[in-house]
Amino acid sequence: MKRTAVIVIVMLAAAALLAGSSLGGGKPLKAMISGAKIAIIEGRPDEALLLLDTVAISFGAVPEAYQWTFRVYADKMEGAAGLDAKRPHLVKMLAYIDSLHLTCEGKIPVQDKKYLKDCAKYIQLADSTKVKYFRFFYNLGHGQVKTLEQLAGSLEGETDSTRLAYIRDQINTNIDSVIANMSMAILIDSSDYSPYVAIGDSYDRAGNYEKAIEWMTRGYERAKNPLLLSQQLAYYHVRQDDYCGAIPYFQEYLKAYPDSLNTMNYLAACYNNCGLAPEKRIYVDSAMTIYRVILERAPENPNVWAAGGRYFLIKAQDMSDSASAARTRQDAAAAAQFDLLRRAMFDSSRTYFRTAWEQAPADVAIAEQFAFTSALLEDCPAAVKGFEVVAEAKPDNAENWISLGDCYLRMADFPNAVRAYEKVAALQPGKLKIWENLGALYKETGQADKAAEAAKKVQELSAAGQG
Repeated sequence: MKRTAVIVIVMLAAAALLAGSSLGGGKPLKAMISGAKIAIIEGRPDEALLLLDTVAISFGAVPEAYQWTFRVYADKMEGAAGLDAKRPHLVKMLAYIDSLHLTCEGKIPVQDKKYLKDCAKYIQLADSTKVKYFRFFYNLGHGQVKTLEQLAGSLEGETDSTRLAYIRDQINTNIDSVIANMSMAILIDSSDYSPYVAIGDSYDRAGNYEKAIEWMTRGYERAKNPLLLSQQLAYYHVRQDDYCGAIPYFQEYLKAYPDSLNTMNYLAACYNNCGLAPEKRIYVDSAMTIYRVILERAPENPNVWAAGGRYFLIKAQDMSDSASAARTRQDAAAAAQFDLLRRAMFDSSRTYFRTAWEQAPADVAIAEQFAFTSALLEDCPAAVKGFEVVAEAKPDNAENWISLGDCYLRMADFPNAVRAYEKVAALQPGKLKIWENLGALYKETGQADKAAEAAKKVQELSAAGQG
């Protein structure tokens, strides 16, 4: 409708110009079109447009006149400097192409049917012109997306604040250019999904995942095969920490490619993270269902075994919450049952973490999780194996040293308990409980001087109100 309106405005303007002029008076159609062609060849586009507008006023819809008119505006667009100057010419070019289509399709009446005899040729030219300029603007924008990728990569490891500000400014400038060029492509063909995807990619490169999702979704809605975009759109949602939003796209892709273990893993992770919300807890069970399928097909997968371990930890927390609720309503039998179930979940979790650690003995995170679940089960000999691995890899992790010291204390391994607590005292000297433990251990191991120092430290912290 807008493009048709443009033609009407142009025709009215031409009529106003021609009032009192004999330019078009009495000239046959062919002579006027020939005059327009000569004016185009000789570089007088405005004179050509005046003649072609006169044709429209005098003869109505004439496909041949339309095709010369849109070609004039195409030339004007190419000659214009900058996208802002090109855009109005592009709009007019497209309006006349639309009018050409409507006329040749019989949706705009003509004075004489012979005007339609070369419609197929004109339509082919019009369509190829649209394709030409669509590709032109799209390729310009796509090149800038690649530049964005390079700029985004240059941010990694850059510490100079001036340089960082410059790179980010360049990124924003390139995003604007991508959007400007792709908007021109969309103006030519709004049904093609690729410009929307390119704009989404540009925002992704800049770390604006909200905008990336917005534009990628527009491309997804227009794609003849949206499956090609479903995973990419899912990844954008993941980067936005919108795990629930990513689920339907991973599900869609998995329906088409049911053997994709990578997609299964991503979907399960999304189920897990989405399931952290109490109202969506059921998703956690869906995650475990997928993990079991993955492990059946590829059992040598420590990350999936570890994910299964975390699943049972979540279920253990659910059992703990249920036990607390039972105690609140004074249902001791139910509370006891939930406590048993919680322990069973801890046991299953530990089993999964053990398998994961056996497959990836150098993985510190898995070692830590195995140690944690072993400690929950009061299996300190197993727990200290994991905590010692963490201590070696993360010597400044005070909480790990505390866990290690507590386990050694329960095992009556006093020398190692002292070693662990002394490390905590060095890292966090204000922990009252640690100094109390150290004092008792120093006495137990016959270190009277150190016991006295620990007792003095306990007094100081107590007086200062530190815990």
